[in-house]
Amino acid sequence: MSPKFAHLAAVAGLLVASALSSAAHASQTVQVTNLDQWYNFSVDPGSTADGRDTWINLDYATTAIARDAQDLSFAIQVNQAVNLRIVDFYAAGDSYQVRIASSTGLLDTATSTVPHTADVGSALFANTPDEAWSQPGSFSQGSWVLGPGSYLISGRLLQSVPGSDGMTSGALQISAVPEPSSWVQALAGVVVLGWLFRRQSRHDSRHSSRR
Repeated sequence: MSPKFAHLAAVAGLLVASALSSAAHASQTVQVTNLDQWYNFSVDPGSTADGRDTWINLDYATTAIARDAQDLSFAIQVNQAVNLRIVDFYAAGDSYQVRIASSTGLLDTATSTVPHTADVGSALFANTPDEAWSQPGSFSQGSWVLGPGSYLISGRLLQSVPGSDGMTSGALQISAVPEPSSWVQALAGVVVLGWLFRRQSRHDSRHSSRR
């Protein structure tokens, strides 16, 4: 089997798995191609015909009115290890069930557990994913390392803020994982700095004792 055909077969398998996991609902797939860029998703049962709490690409001017929002998945194809990050933002207190499908199988996991706020009016708010990511104690998040390969990421609401009617926003991002050589260089740099600091300290102590 040629590499190109093998790749197409793997992607086709992911799409089949996604279709099965979404219970035959229409699904939209977004290609995640840019490192360090956040890709947004929404949850709003009122924008679907059957009240689903799956990730969707919500457009209030069209899908919310027509109640025909499609399930949203994110396709990732990488030839290096990447760090996958998912975070809840806007109103704190929501969390997500996450499904990571690959050619080797499925991983059902979830973002972190956060305090359940009393109602949406008393929840903390973050206007951007970066702002929410910087507050892990309040905003649910998760991080996973993905090796080279093809992946399809989907999810659904696990915990909802009371008073929000299940409406929430989240985001997904991939970033490069440092190469082992980079870790070695960074560690070597720390060791050298420590040696220099100790050497300077000994020099200063000897100099002061001569006075």
